[in-house]
Amino acid sequence: LLARDSLSTKQNIYDIELQNRSLRKIIAPVVPEQPFYLQYPPYFFALCLPLAFLSINAAWIAWTALAAVLIVFSLSSLFTAFQSTGKDEST
Repeated sequence: LLARDSLSTKQNIYDIELQNRSLRKIIAPVVPEQPFYLQYPPYFFALCLPLAFLSINAAWIAWTALAAVLIVFSLSSLFTAFQSTGKDEST
C-alpha cells in the first residue's frame, strides 16, 4: 500500500503514523498490540511496487513463487560451484 500510495502523493514511507495507518488497513479487523515499523532500504519499496497492484492473495502467491525460483537458482548455482571446486582439487 505504501509504495502504491506514494506514486500519487509524495509521502515519507518511514513516517511511523503513516506505516501504522497502512498496516491497520491491511490487517483489519485485527488490532496490533505493538507498532510495527518497516526499516527496509528505499530500493526495496521500488522492487515491491508491482506487487502493490495485485490483490493481497495474488501478491503473496507471486512473492512465494519468486522466492521458490530464487531458492532453486541459488541451490543450483551452489551445487555447480561445489562440483567444479571438487574437480579442481582432485586433479
